[in-house]
Amino acid sequence: MKRILPVSLVAALCTVFIMLSACGDVSTLQPAVESAIESVAEVVATEPAAEPTEELAAETTEEQAAEHTTEAHWSYEDETGPEHWATLSTGHPDCAGNHQSPIDLTVAGAQDLANLVFQYQPSAITIVNNGHTVQVSYDSGSSIELDGQRYNLQQFHFHAPSEHTINGQPAAAELHLVHEVDSGSVSELLPAGSRAVVGVLIQAGVENLALQPVWDNLYAANATPQPVDGQVNAADMLPAVQTTYRYAGSLTTPPCTQNVAWNVMTEPIQMSPEQLSAFTKLMGVDTNRPVQPLNDRQLAVDSTP
Repeated sequence: MKRILPVSLVAALCTVFIMLSACGDVSTLQPAVESAIESVAEVVATEPAAEPTEELAAETTEEQAAEHTTEAHWSYEDETGPEHWATLSTGHPDCAGNHQSPIDLTVAGAQDLANLVFQYQPSAITIVNNGHTVQVSYDSGSSIELDGQRYNLQQFHFHAPSEHTINGQPAAAELHLVHEVDSGSVSELLPAGSRAVVGVLIQAGVENLALQPVWDNLYAANATPQPVDGQVNAADMLPAVQTTYRYAGSLTTPPCTQNVAWNVMTEPIQMSPEQLSAFTKLMGVDTNRPVQPLNDRQLAVDSTP
């Protein structure tokens, strides 16, 4: 960290320079220098240390935090990437489970599944960039009904490229609408905190007006959730055909909690190349977990709208 010299010390040093410059007679040089040095020493001894600037104070705080932090944060690459999530010092053992997400959606058995019932209302935008994605918290009052159970919409966020694939091919991005079971639906089979996620694959195409209010604030998002201007309606983010792939999986990021009811839309939506580029440039790296083995799970696809 740089040392900040007191103003009076700078003035004393200037005095030394002036006195030395003024000494035309060599015989007077030593007394002049000695006198000036005594003045400087006096200032150094009596002047209190200057307070660091806010910028320097922030740098010091960050340095200290780095020195004393032992927590290993997860990421999408290198030593803290997906293949290491289960063994990080922070501990995410569920990431090594047998029922993990995402998966490839190719080998799906067609079934006449009960349709999802969407009950979405408009919401104000509270946005956060958590370093892994841009997430929008959703106002209370919106929900889905899945197999007779009600799940309340909590938030939505994005991954690019998509996490789920079809025939091994990812889409340009993926939207995740994350729900938590309503207290009135809690049971032994569906304990409090149970989640249902609606995934929507996104392809490059026309501009997505439903998501533009979020995109208008992408670069305003930081690590602190903050309300921003605008409003969204999750109902407008869904494709016209609302059949789904369904399976039991997990969260796709640490802690990789399992027993998540996944519902991935069979039909994609579109965003403009400019919208997609804005997100990928902001994140800087691919934000998709590689697909996981299906193992003993059943993957179904709704055969009727």
